[in-house]
Amino acid sequence: RRVRVHKEPSFQQGSIGIASQKPFEGELDPDEVYSLIPYSKSEEVEGEFYIIIYTQPSVQVQYKELIPWKCSDSVDGEWSKKKDTAGGCQNFRDSWEKNKYYEVTLPQDPKCKFCILLSQVPNADHTVLAASEYQVVPFNINIGFYIYDRGVTKVIEQTKWLSSRDIFHHMTMDTSKRNHVTIIPTTFNPGEESPFKLTVFCDKEVSIREK
Repeated sequence: RRVRVHKEPSFQQGSIGIASQKPFEGELDPDEVYSLIPYSKSEEVEGEFYIIIYTQPSVQVQYKELIPWKCSDSVDGEWSKKKDTAGGCQNFRDSWEKNKYYEVTLPQDPKCKFCILLSQVPNADHTVLAASEYQVVPFNINIGFYIYDRGVTKVIEQTKWLSSRDIFHHMTMDTSKRNHVTIIPTTFNPGEESPFKLTVFCDKEVSIREK
């Protein structure tokens, strides 16, 4: 069973439900890990709260407070037709290699845990700038990224392409001998334009740069 100890870098992906005056009811996978975020509508609200979880008698619930990552590094980029960097995903073989490539240097560790976050930056054409941090809102552009080896010869993993402000992916790798990966963030379709930010989180020093 997977165990997660770090806070999610974003709340714009994988939302299952919300509860307020009425409790949340649903069927959850007992082998999955879920994040529960209690919050008030105002920063001025203070006080104690209680979380009560009801399950079937055969289901055991374990919970723990998640901690922030200790280190991170980020870089700003842009999908732009003018700069010829809006190549789309690998479905479009004639153009996808026009996307920017970014090299990540990770700590050398047999079980290196890290997280990659891709965020598209809202602009004047986006109409939901006032949305709450915890309100999941669709964006016009589907985004995602590929994770390659340093030489860009083998895909290690890739995300789904979603119409979300943020896409993130947790990974555990043996970086004791090879501690570099290449990240290629893309829109789904070529020619789609947006600024973006690419961030890598880790508990030890990590760096990211454009190749």
